[in-house]
Amino acid sequence: MLDVHSAHSEDAASKMHPVCSFEIDILSGLFHGGAAMPSAYPMLNRMRDYYSDCAFAPDELTTLAREIDRYLMPLGPKHPYRPTLTQFRDACQNAIKNGHSLFLFCD
Repeated sequence: MLDVHSAHSEDAASKMHPVCSFEIDILSGLFHGGAAMPSAYPMLNRMRDYYSDCAFAPDELTTLAREIDRYLMPLGPKHPYRPTLTQFRDACQNAIKNGHSLFLFCD
């Protein structure tokens, strides 16, 4: 699982409960499956390596949220990636409101 934390610093994030999580099968499908993430989504592609922690600074979150919205557009309402990606987009928007970064840690 890849856990997403919202905080001002990596240290603070590591002590917080995740705001959302990506199951391994969702990550695998997004980045390595038949519907693999195209290079048109450079921010999302930073999450490609499950074993490498990833962070998005406050000034990157608007771009990240837009990428998520673009990726979600062609997906049907019952697509299995939709709930997780929608939660991730919502986490971006909440982090923007709070001036936080998002930190992604593998468990």
